This record gives sequence, structure tokens and C-alpha cells, in this order.
Amino acid sequence: MIPTKAGSRIRQGRINKDLLIAEVAKEIGISLTAHSYIERNIHAPSLPTLKKLSALLDLPISYLGCFENLPERTLGERIRKARVYNGMTIRGLAVCFCVDAKTITNWENDRHKPSCIKMKEINQYLSILQS
Repeated sequence: MIPTKAGSRIRQGRINKDLLIAEVAKEIGISLTAHSYIERNIHAPSLPTLKKLSALLDLPISYLGCFENLPERTLGERIRKARVYNGMTIRGLAVCFCVDAKTITNWENDRHKPSCIKMKEINQYLSILQS
């Protein structure tokens, strides 16, 4: 059975790699307590932490973060889902699209629609959701 919470998936990945919690925490640069909280689903891992865990455990960020459960009903939801699938922060995505972080937030919350020029870039970016 596939675990349905991020912490459980991270724990299973760590066990499969035969790593101790302390080893993982040290390797990704967080405290033992913080990593324990993540594995027990007390705290959700940040995207930068998920990126490090993904690299260490050889598992996709989308799997570790349980992002397959995120909705895709609107363009904003699809942008957000593609962003986290790529392990990007709002600021990181803003740099990629040469816009400010507030613009990304507005797109993700469906307050504003991207321009036609930006939509071409965004459609390429959203292709990750088809795989």
C-alpha cells in the first residue's frame, strides 16, 4: 500500500535506503527534531527540504509531497501544482517567468490571468502535469 501522507512517504523512502533519521537530518541540514516532526506528519516539509530529500532518497518531489492530490480545476491550481511538482518556490517561478512573486501569487489564486505571451511559456511549463 502506498502511504498517503508526506511524512509516511519520506519515512518509507528513508527505510528503503537504510538510513537513520539522524543521518537524513544531518545530510539535508535540518535538526533531528524537525525531521522527526516531518516523518510523524506533525509539520509539513518546505519545498527546499523536499528537494533535498528527493535527491537523497532518489524519489520524485511530487511523490514525497503527495502533490498528486492537489486539484487542477483552474489555471491557477494547475500553475501551483506544476510549480510544486518542480519543487519551486513562488519566488523561483517568478524568476523563471521574469515576473514578480506577487504576479505568480495572483495567477495561482486566479485573481489575474497571464498575458498571451506568458501563456505560451506557462503551457510548456504545465506539460509536467501530463506525465
